[in-house]
Amino acid sequence: MIVGQDGILRPDGIRPVRAFHSTLRAYFHETHGPTFELLRHFLLRFFDSDLVTSPGQTALAVIGSSSMFLTWFPFVTGPLKDKYAHLSALAAPGPYRQALRADNLWLITMTMSAIGLLTAIKWQSLFPSLNDYRAIGWLPVRARQIFGAKLLALLMVATAPDPAIASLHLLR
Repeated sequence: MIVGQDGILRPDGIRPVRAFHSTLRAYFHETHGPTFELLRHFLLRFFDSDLVTSPGQTALAVIGSSSMFLTWFPFVTGPLKDKYAHLSALAAPGPYRQALRADNLWLITMTMSAIGLLTAIKWQSLFPSLNDYRAIGWLPVRARQIFGAKLLALLMVATAPDPAIASLHLLR
């Protein structure tokens, strides 16, 4: 533990984390190759659509829908907690393991369904829209680079939940 200039006691690892954060921020403020810049453009505007007029409204819609889904979280976790409390009290570990496997497969199926729905909704956005042509039409990039960056952005958003789902078994 160290005492900072403001007199607050902090763990020793804070300074390296801040240094890394400032280095990472400086890296992303620099201009890189066209594929990286296109990927950054498409990731930042992935959920923007013609239904919202400004990029800030998309964040509000995502926050609103997330809060709507989070209200259902206790209805899912409560029965699971009761089920696993009962199964862990059993002498044989077989039913517990089978229920754990079934619930992991259920969560993976639900995630895959959500990703499939997202892909179906965003599939038309793999091809450049009028807004994309307005924003990047004057740049010296090929259509193949634009399509590749949009596909890579879709794959990054679609596979982002996978590490979280894969690490659920660690929460036992």
